[in-house]
Amino acid sequence: MQQVVLRSVSLGSDVEEFLDSRGASTAYSYRATFQKYFLPFLKGFEHRGIVISDMTVLLDLVSVDQAKPKRMKTFLARAVMRKFKDYLVDCGLSINSVHSRLAAVKSFGKYFDVPFSSKDIDLGKAI
Repeated sequence: MQQVVLRSVSLGSDVEEFLDSRGASTAYSYRATFQKYFLPFLKGFEHRGIVISDMTVLLDLVSVDQAKPKRMKTFLARAVMRKFKDYLVDCGLSINSVHSRLAAVKSFGKYFDVPFSSKDIDLGKAI
């Protein structure tokens, strides 16, 4: 089996720091997720007038949203995960691949103490 080499695309300092903290195979898989799926998804993402330009801005906006009182929250992290799941399904990925791609984003958020949960997403069980 031939291994595909990902082209060197800058994912931003936060993503690179996160990937450096992972093992080689996990970092490779997560890098593929961010390059091929998550960053292209973010370019077209909008939530209640919020447009996100990169991963650092996403972390900052979710952190601010999480700190708000419950009635003032926009639930940005939940919206990102829901719409990203829909994006992955529209790309034709299997349910197991969708779970893996969502796990990469959740792990990224957890690394920076910014929760991205998939518990409120209508997603089937992985096989």
